[in-house]
Amino acid sequence: MEFISYPDLRVLIHETFPSYPLDRLNRYNITPATFEKIAELYNLPLPYKELPELLAFKEATEKLYTKLFGEFSGEDGKLIVITDEFIKEKRFAVMDSNYHYTFVHEYYPETYGMSLFQPLDVLIWYVDQKLLLLVHHEGYYAWLSYN
Repeated sequence: MEFISYPDLRVLIHETFPSYPLDRLNRYNITPATFEKIAELYNLPLPYKELPELLAFKEATEKLYTKLFGEFSGEDGKLIVITDEFIKEKRFAVMDSNYHYTFVHEYYPETYGMSLFQPLDVLIWYVDQKLLLLVHHEGYYAWLSYN
């Protein structure tokens, strides 16, 4: 795993979604709302589903992980994780997608002292697969495909 800076993430987002105005990516404000605006601009469906367990802290990380990734059958490739903590640090995690389980269950909780899945915004971007998982702090999530 490595980290990229905000300017590098900004360039990657603009290269991936060139119709999204570059000046809208000038601040440290990459959130689900950013990708909601991108989806709207590109007329991409964003089928949000409720995730009440996120707000109630009723489920263990493994159960939330299974709910979020249960239907996911991705291939290996580059993965970028954007969280509120990473936004504060102005850096974002980049890894091979086969490391995401370890990242969710070991690296993040050990490094930040909390589960990745709680009432915070989380974006998991499968760059090579053109797929994003958006987990919104208000208790819902969506998979966004931009093939």
